[in-house]
Amino acid sequence: IPEEVSEIPVASDIKSTLVLGGVISSNSEFRRLAETGSISFVDTGEKITETTLNFDGRVIRVGKHRIVRPVKK
Repeated sequence: IPEEVSEIPVASDIKSTLVLGGVISSNSEFRRLAETGSISFVDTGEKITETTLNFDGRVIRVGKHRIVRPVKK
């Protein structure tokens, strides 16, 4: 885990959080990345899907190089 992880605001669900946070560009991109297993939690390696609920404050990896932490603001 990098020392400095970008923080993004939490939205209603994981897909909206990543799109509104600017991590991914669209809902379609989220769906493609989730289907290929490219979105996961850094600490456990658990793959993220549209139904993932507990993600607030957990570090998320999108692809190889994008790492973010959703936080309530």
